[in-house]
Amino acid sequence: MSKTLITKERLHNWQACMSGVRWFLEKFPQSGEFADVYAALIADKRTDDAGWLADRVFAELDTVELVGQTLALCGADETKIKARAKDGDVVVTTDDYANAATTGGYANAATTGYRANAATTGGYANAATTGGYANAATTGYSANAATTGNSANAATTGGYANAATTGDSANAATTGDSANAATTGYSANAATTGYSANAATTGYSANAATTGNSANAATTGDSANAATTGYSANAATTGDSANAATTGDYANAATTGYRANAATTGNSANAATTGDRANAATTGYSANAATTGYSANAATTGKHAVAAALGYCCRAQAGETGAIVIVNRDDDMSIKHIFASKVGENGIKPGVWYELSADGNPVEVQQ
Repeated sequence: MSKTLITKERLHNWQACMSGVRWFLEKFPQSGEFADVYAALIADKRTDDAGWLADRVFAELDTVELVGQTLALCGADETKIKARAKDGDVVVTTDDYANAATTGGYANAATTGYRANAATTGGYANAATTGGYANAATTGYSANAATTGNSANAATTGGYANAATTGDSANAATTGDSANAATTGYSANAATTGYSANAATTGYSANAATTGNSANAATTGDSANAATTGYSANAATTGDSANAATTGDYANAATTGYRANAATTGNSANAATTGDRANAATTGYSANAATTGYSANAATTGKHAVAAALGYCCRAQAGETGAIVIVNRDDDMSIKHIFASKVGENGIKPGVWYELSADGNPVEVQQ
């Protein structure tokens, strides 16, 4: 079943209130697409229900799907915008350099022209553009901003107000709580500052950054970094040379690409990498570091933190009261030896790099 198809069964699984379920069955007896149901809720001024539904649906979408749905909510579709312009909608423009702006609640602004900006200040008032260099901005609560053009930025400041872009070098930024930012374009960055406001990118060199608690950052492109500063805000990357870093407690960092490092400074914030030459490092209390790739080292300095180097030609280092785990593998990656020890036992010193010798004994090395 489609992730965006709303049915009675899904509403029951999400434990929707009876009032909301009755409204849905009255409006959509069989089922309804998320964007259509969302628009109908807003039209009926059931704004809390609209926000509740968006939270459930967005939680199940990947970055590309999130961008697509945000674009759909904002109406960033050239055909639809031109149709509204033909109908005489005063906040729609199709000419180049022709801006659209609204200040009322539920008042949308849309443009299709080159360098034609769209801006709204009202709650639930969306801004959408499809032209190159065409920015979209909103300041209202639950007011989304979306762009599809190259170098077209999207920004929101309201809570639950998402920003999405699909163009190259098109940035998305939000400052409100639970306000997500997502991009799919090359070198298109996503940034959020609010609580539970996630940032995600799929393009090459497209970075994602968050500062709020429980606000995750994720990237899938090469050289696209992910960074978070909030408590329990994770960072993850899948591209080569795409680093992940976190500074908050319980905020994990993970990478899967070649030369993609993972680093954390918070307590109980783990760092893990699976790519070759991708190092993992942590400084917090009980914050573990683990690597599985070729020549990918693991280091920890916090108390009770384990550094595990499980790949080929790897090294590990731990601080006082920590521990190390090192594997020695054959060229075919089969395990020859494995060594595990607490710091202070078996001659293992704090802050010293170790690798295994051919016979499986730990040997001090210079990093």
